Amino acid sequence: MIRTTTWWAVVALGFTILTPVVLPPASDAAIAPAAGITLPPPLGCADFSDDPETTQNYSPLQGSSDLHAQTGNDRLVAGLTKEGTITVLHWPTPSSYDQVKHFSPDANLPRAGADPNMGIFLGLAYADGPTVWLRDLRETRVFRPGDSDTVVTTYRDPARDLTVRVTAVVAEGLDAFVQDVEVVARGRTRPTGLVTFENLSLAVSFMPALPYWDWCMDSYNLDSAGWDDTAAAIVHSRSGFDPSRLSTQSVAMAIGTGSPAAEHQVGADGEELDGLLDGVLLPRDAYEDAADGRLGGNDSWIGNTTGALITPLRYRDGAGGATASESVYLTAGHQPAQALDVLARARRLGPSRIVEQKEAWLRRTLADAAMPDVDDPLQTALARRSLILLATTQAESGAIVASITTQPIYAEDWPRDGAYLAEAMDLGGMGDRSARHGRFLARTQSTLTRPPLGGLLVPPGAWPMNMTDTGAAGGPIPYEYDEVGFGAWSMWSHYEHSRDRAYLEDVWPAIRRSAEFMVACRDPRTGLQCQNTEDDSLALFQQQTIGAAMTTYAGLGGAMRAARVLGHDDDAARYRDRRRELIAAVEAHRWYPDPGYYGGYEGIGLRKLATYVYWPEYAPLRRDRMAEHSQWLWKQFAPSFLAPGGERTFGFYDGLAILGLARYAHREDPAMLPDLRRGLRWIAHVQATPGTGLIGENWRVRDGKVETITATPQLWEHALFYLASLEVYGRR
Repeated sequence: MIRTTTWWAVVALGFTILTPVVLPPASDAAIAPAAGITLPPPLGCADFSDDPETTQNYSPLQGSSDLHAQTGNDRLVAGLTKEGTITVLHWPTPSSYDQVKHFSPDANLPRAGADPNMGIFLGLAYADGPTVWLRDLRETRVFRPGDSDTVVTTYRDPARDLTVRVTAVVAEGLDAFVQDVEVVARGRTRPTGLVTFENLSLAVSFMPALPYWDWCMDSYNLDSAGWDDTAAAIVHSRSGFDPSRLSTQSVAMAIGTGSPAAEHQVGADGEELDGLLDGVLLPRDAYEDAADGRLGGNDSWIGNTTGALITPLRYRDGAGGATASESVYLTAGHQPAQALDVLARARRLGPSRIVEQKEAWLRRTLADAAMPDVDDPLQTALARRSLILLATTQAESGAIVASITTQPIYAEDWPRDGAYLAEAMDLGGMGDRSARHGRFLARTQSTLTRPPLGGLLVPPGAWPMNMTDTGAAGGPIPYEYDEVGFGAWSMWSHYEHSRDRAYLEDVWPAIRRSAEFMVACRDPRTGLQCQNTEDDSLALFQQQTIGAAMTTYAGLGGAMRAARVLGHDDDAARYRDRRRELIAAVEAHRWYPDPGYYGGYEGIGLRKLATYVYWPEYAPLRRDRMAEHSQWLWKQFAPSFLAPGGERTFGFYDGLAILGLARYAHREDPAMLPDLRRGLRWIAHVQATPGTGLIGENWRVRDGKVETITATPQLWEHALFYLASLEVYGRR
């Protein structure tokens, strides 16, 4: 039920029956496990942690992207660790390729176990000493106040009496990631240059149903990198065939500084082949070359490339010390000339103007957002942060990822998550984005004549378990039945908010297709939904829980109401009758009097599924049983809000319970509301990442503190907090 389950057990299934495409020759090593051949893993995935109990919910196969901040513009999205290293860099969409080389097998190790030259990071060069990497200094991190995804990181070096402030943001309307660097030196020793290191690993392909593609295969992502003297920038480029788009794709990225760099190095990745040929037959790794504050000046390389720049720092004296400023630009395009054009435009704008334009755009985007009526600044900020993430992480196609992380692999669109995300968009003043997601679902749904790419087993009316921005299957499970109801309800729900009849007519065929599947998927013995696959379970076609029953009920409800609006009365009557039968079957077969809950599943995952009796649609179940169910559900989640005290050391999806129980409390038991408010306060004050306020899918207690973990920021968790806050506090 928790998506950190390792994918490897089902790679064979995903490859052999879900993906009717041929792997490119360079990737043959990746298919060996699927074919039953025992071979070493590819170079990029060699250092797996073998202790999942110790890593506690960091999959040893998937690793950890270890994000503490995110900034994006719906095309270019960057994720930064607590040290300021860029470990995730998606372009041209948040759910397409990750363009930076980073594999971190164990989140409990320094740098999550990544090689020292992985990612993109900054350092300081000195005239008489080694380079000091900023990631090795003490740091604090915040987002700029207000509607902003500008990340401000302050580094302190007490030994040298030095402070460095890095202000980082992805521009609005321009595919540029900008870092504005200010160095304040109060001591006698001043850095002479800003060092910029990058280990880009350009990706141009995604294999349907094999979601580890663009991080596990980094060793095979060979690109061309070269120094452009005119632009004073290192430019990477790569082209290749993408099986998920059935076309050739091209990516180019340029990296340069505001002032011309004085030194550069385009090198090979010295960690490949354990560095045996580094600096001998291969140009020296730019990370190793930069260690002494000087660069060798190699101009080009084709293969596993790295790059570094050293840009002189020019100081101006002041009362608080000597100050130097410099900026770093990372830009993207489909061809080198496009990336260089974006670089030139970003340089002309400059960091301050880029920040101003981005924040003005976010203010306009969220001007009509409903906000919870709560006085707590941290809770208000977290609700606003959730909307900012939704505003900056949606592909043009309408797809919106569960998270941008590739470790674990969440940079896909789950229709289940999307139902909550689209609802938050509608309430957050972003109805146009919700409509885009509804049309994306309608366009990517499986039909009799058009199964999703890589999803031959997906029946008409359903979707793959998750999808890339093109609708190609993202994961190895064929489809998930609970998502059929979520998808149909979500497409209808946007109409309830917008009353856009043209939109409803556009998505009606997809709503009807899902509804017909849900009517047909019926257990003749009980009247329940048929046994099927639910909620990322690897026990394929074996579930029959309250979760899928209630999403079926909600999905048929949306279809029934859509049919009435559009004049399809016969369809509406059939969906109404099936809903009535389903509720009767739930009462007869999914009520468990001891301890008193609606279920059908054993394990902690039931905590999550049991919330579906309240949301998406409040189910008309027996009031006495709903009272018992609500008390049972609160007891399942209440220990979370005592952490780091109490017995619970690990939890997940607490916002689901708060959202659902708030609906119950307002209808039946207002005395629950103070406890629910306490839960929301705990999420904002205890669980959320200090400084940036991001939350992951799960949390754990470590060293006496609550630590949010897994796919941070997880957009579903953020949407849950926002929706639950509106439900508990009402709208301001």
